[in-house]
Amino acid sequence: SKDARHEVEQSILRTRGVRGCHHIRTRSLSRYVTVEAHVLVDPAISVRDGHSIATEVENAVRVTLENVAFVTIHVEPME
Repeated sequence: SKDARHEVEQSILRTRGVRGCHHIRTRSLSRYVTVEAHVLVDPAISVRDGHSIATEVENAVRVTLENVAFVTIHVEPME
């Protein structure tokens, strides 16, 4: 729903190191939900830092929505 998508977007944007997000997709999978999102980060950070941010975003999404089966986060440099 639009409300769920908005909640996910807000939780992503509140995550430390995230400068923006787009291409947020939520899908129903039986009684579960899958989430995909692209997050924008500082282009000068390390791969390790990008991975850490993606993990924090995944955890934030899992806290925001119930019954999350999969979260896929794609990290992109903010240009």
